[in-house]
Amino acid sequence: MQIDREFAKLMQKIPNPGLIKHLIEVYFWDDNPPDSRYASSHWQYFGELFDVTMDDTGELTRLRGEGFGVPKWHGYGHRLIDSMCSLSIWALLPNKREVLRLRSVAKQICRRMGLDLTSDLIRQLFNLALIKRNLANADIHHQELTFLMIGDGYGVLSALTKAVFPLSTIVLVDLGKTLLFQAYYCQLAHPTLSHRLVEPDATLEHADFVYCSAEQLDYLEHSEFDIAVNVASMQEMDNGTVGRYFEFLRSHLKSNNLFYCLNRDTKTLIGGEISEFSQYPWAEGDNHLVDGDCDWYRYYFSRGAPGVGLFTFGRRIPLVNLFDGTHHHRLSVLETND
Repeated sequence: MQIDREFAKLMQKIPNPGLIKHLIEVYFWDDNPPDSRYASSHWQYFGELFDVTMDDTGELTRLRGEGFGVPKWHGYGHRLIDSMCSLSIWALLPNKREVLRLRSVAKQICRRMGLDLTSDLIRQLFNLALIKRNLANADIHHQELTFLMIGDGYGVLSALTKAVFPLSTIVLVDLGKTLLFQAYYCQLAHPTLSHRLVEPDATLEHADFVYCSAEQLDYLEHSEFDIAVNVASMQEMDNGTVGRYFEFLRSHLKSNNLFYCLNRDTKTLIGGEISEFSQYPWAEGDNHLVDGDCDWYRYYFSRGAPGVGLFTFGRRIPLVNLFDGTHHHRLSVLETND
């Protein structure tokens, strides 16, 4: 298939193929992977839908995910409609010039990754622009930042962050199956940089990208972070896992830290677990620099009109679909356990 040949060409650009093979062997070949206790019903279901194929030599020949965004357009019609959605969101928001500058960087990054600049990926630009704009408000003025990215899907936000903050260290934490996508796409985005698995008692000095599966979070026990980010994945965790991450952040974020959290107000998972943003373990001492509904997660465009729509004069507005639930975002200086 043409897709397989294109994929094989991209695989040749991966600087650390051993990292890819390790993640497949540990988290796809084993019926009971080591991080299974952290997988909610949502990811138990969607993880089984991932299409990960290897040839007889052990080389990865296909990688397709489900449940964490649309990274490619499905033809010219989809591209036109989706681009209209991105433009409409951009037109309604302030700080347009800042996002426009970031967009030129994002186009280059997505081209290397073999992805399209879909509206799902454009939203990551708004997330990064918001964080960048508020660094001074959190009294963060240096450029050698250490980021903790929790559940970054295809790794687009991590790849963009490294491009905008080239002196930064990016640590990606996720379930092993989705971590594979991040390890693959971030290597395509930054093939000349170092990409490695986390090790016990990890040291992050002079590191570019470090990949950590959920069960290995304790390996980062002696590490500290300037900024932590979670976009639309805590809403897919059970409450115990969310609490585990908050406890880690309060012990491992620096005193002038930032945590950006963007998730649904309420979401009921496949197994019946209920995730509520307001019930995350926030503390009275947390200082919220941004706190409210997220303007760029209000709607999306689709010809199929699968969601709840917007109406005017009793008629539904074509293409416009509301997301299933309100998305809340907070950019906070967290109270830490000093």
